[in-house]
Amino acid sequence: MKQYSVKQISEILNINPETVRRWIRTGRLEAVQTSKKEGNIVSEESLKKFLRSTPKYAGIATGSALGSLTGLSVALTALLTGFAKNTVSNKEKSLSAKQLKEQLGKSITTYEQSIAEKEETIRQLQKEIRKEKSLVKEMKTLLNNKDFEEPLT
Repeated sequence: MKQYSVKQISEILNINPETVRRWIRTGRLEAVQTSKKEGNIVSEESLKKFLRSTPKYAGIATGSALGSLTGLSVALTALLTGFAKNTVSNKEKSLSAKQLKEQLGKSITTYEQSIAEKEETIRQLQKEIRKEKSLVKEMKTLLNNKDFEEPLT
């Protein structure tokens, strides 16, 4: 069975390690301290049990999501945590795989739209830059023209 350190849990949930330690001290999260040097170790089952019982993090406990989360970026983990926080009501204890899939689909669509808008903005800016570079080149040519060596009347 997989085990997690306080640091690993804090990275998975995108929270401060002290928060995880507080959960352990108060008994909300079951852990074993093999030595003071190694710190607390939490079994995968204990972590899943805690996550299922905590609405804010319930989406992370869905299915086998926990095992794959350790390899995901902190940003994606925070995104999933946000889904759980925003989607799960106080009455619900977990986020179904279907709900999570729907949320991820909506998020993907939102990000794709945002990317398309930003790419269009980049194209517009590049067009403006080309235009301004052309103006600067014309001005430099005009400035280097010998006609400007004599005073204008």
